[in-house]
Amino acid sequence: STYGDGVPHYSTVAKWYSEFKCGCESLEDDPQSGRPADMVTPETIAQVEALIMQDCHIKIDAIVTELGISHVVTGDEMWIHIWDPETKCESMQWKHRASPPPKKFRSQPSASKVMAPIFWDAKGVLLTDYMPHKTRMTGEYYASLMWKLRQAIKEKRQGMLTKGVLLLHDNVPVHNACVAQAAIHECGFKQLNHPPYSPDLAPSDYLEAYLCGKRFSNDEELMEVTEAWLQDTSQKYFAGIDSLQDKWSKCIEVKGDYIEK
Repeated sequence: STYGDGVPHYSTVAKWYSEFKCGCESLEDDPQSGRPADMVTPETIAQVEALIMQDCHIKIDAIVTELGISHVVTGDEMWIHIWDPETKCESMQWKHRASPPPKKFRSQPSASKVMAPIFWDAKGVLLTDYMPHKTRMTGEYYASLMWKLRQAIKEKRQGMLTKGVLLLHDNVPVHNACVAQAAIHECGFKQLNHPPYSPDLAPSDYLEAYLCGKRFSNDEELMEVTEAWLQDTSQKYFAGIDSLQDKWSKCIEVKGDYIEK
């Protein structure tokens, strides 16, 4: 942190110092034995990016089905407020013509909030990180998240690291910082950039809608409710993935008209 976000992590510098000391002069990866990560190829990356550019609302499971891959991991960062008021539409209520107008409550979110980066794949949430108060998202912090994500994948998705991980995230300065890019490379991730403002790529948008109007007494309660929602929603949301292909096929057949089932 002394030298800013644009410098490699100490572990990266130490690694390359050791390599150079041993006589290594190339910056390219050495050939490795074992099964190659043939699923993460330039062709696969180009295919995924093409799908995203065609439809910025495409979901991960649709990408998985279309290309026959199951190792796309995406992430998003969101603020979770201790008190996040309902929208004007959500707070509307029925009343008699002669009834007094309802009381209007404070419409601004509370100043107390927690930044929560969330990473997931087609099977569910992989990692949720609640950043300490007054901690800023920097390239170094994001680099540390990459190692946490790698460990989470290792524990929850056996074989995914061997096949190769396609990391789908925003093309923002923090993600592009040298220290973050070095960590992504060292973790063995191949990265994709999705267009900005693609809500269907981010389950955190659904979480934000769920938390609207809720008030928490402290950070611990906020995190407990958030974790419960993520786990419960993962089971319900991803259980319906198998039926999506049939539903979007029907939607195409009727040219976007209403479908009952």
